[in-house]
Amino acid sequence: MNLYKSFLYKTFVSVAIISQIAYFSHVKADDAPLLGNGTITVIKHVINDNGGSKTAGNFSITAVVIPPLPGVPIFLQTFPGEETGTVLTPIEGSFNITETEEPAYQASYSGCSGTLASGDDVTCTITNTSKPGKVKVVVNVTNDNSGTKAAPDFTVNLTATSPVLTTFVGSEAGVTSNINSGAYGVTLVSDGGYAYSYSADCNSTVSNGEEKTCTVTVDDLENPEYTLTVTKNGDGTGTVNSSDEGINCGEDCSQTYVSGTEVTLTATPDSGSTFADTWTSGPCIGSNNPICTFVITGNLVANAHFSLTPPSGGGSGGGGSGGGSGGGPAPSSGGSGVPTPPSGGSGGSSSGQVAGVSTSMPANLNSLPVPMPVGEVKGAATSLPVTGPVSALAYLGVLAGSFVTARKFGRKFND
Repeated sequence: MNLYKSFLYKTFVSVAIISQIAYFSHVKADDAPLLGNGTITVIKHVINDNGGSKTAGNFSITAVVIPPLPGVPIFLQTFPGEETGTVLTPIEGSFNITETEEPAYQASYSGCSGTLASGDDVTCTITNTSKPGKVKVVVNVTNDNSGTKAAPDFTVNLTATSPVLTTFVGSEAGVTSNINSGAYGVTLVSDGGYAYSYSADCNSTVSNGEEKTCTVTVDDLENPEYTLTVTKNGDGTGTVNSSDEGINCGEDCSQTYVSGTEVTLTATPDSGSTFADTWTSGPCIGSNNPICTFVITGNLVANAHFSLTPPSGGGSGGGGSGGGSGGGPAPSSGGSGVPTPPSGGSGGSSSGQVAGVSTSMPANLNSLPVPMPVGEVKGAATSLPVTGPVSALAYLGVLAGSFVTARKFGRKFND
């Protein structure tokens, strides 16, 4: 009986082995030739826009190709990234290409999954862009000494490698800013009435893809102090002094005061300058009084405007008096019929002078009669009565006309 059982067992095992051999022989002989090779090119591209420093070779990529037939081995390969591309030649089938996740970078895939047929040439591109660092700034305000300010009343400055400076108003909920990886610092614009404390992450470093939270605690002071600053402008010069002698600007142009202190500023122009009738900023703005009194309630800047003193008006204008003394007798025609110019008398001022006329000519000829040629000229009267005074120019014109008439008369006479 035992021999029979042993025979049956051995027969079963033999049949199973023969069946497996026949199956795999069928697969290799009939199915394997139906599968061909395709080509997959995997390109790795890295963008370091936010201070990242990794290269393609720092990323690990895995390619998986599953053939369509059972019994055909799965294609599995892991390799480092390459900007110029890595070429794979797996057997055809469905494929999927991924990389090991890198927290500092955002990955995007193009053409990296699908079905690869025999002879196909597929390109898979994996692009990694460095993530920015993130800094969240929270401003908490405590008013336990009659302070009235809230978080939005404070200005926050965030300095980093890039952007170099980010400025925003404070927020109890927090404001998040993207910056490049590296060192950064957070400060609040100072207000003399409050004290500030900063958490450790307000002055630290951040990596790509990392986020840190800075908390600034602001507490009002019992006796806050504020700074008064004096500035000056204009083309003039002068000094500004405070009633308590804390400011002599001059050279000492700022002073710290306890809130509620009354201060008087006096603007004094230097010689040759004047206070230009106005304070152009601060508690005195718009006032034309060089003496200004106010109460310190916060940090203040007061600007005084000085101008150069305008030059004073000039003396009485020049302009000489009229003609000289002792004019000669009225000009006579003489025997030739040509008027003789007046003579004698010293000349007057330049106000009566005519260009081209000798300085010995009388400056005022208005009282002189107009001489006319004596003698008969065809078509003309022997004399023309002229009444009233004439100007110097008119007189010269008459002289010229008389000369021409005399010439004509002479020619007619000779003829």
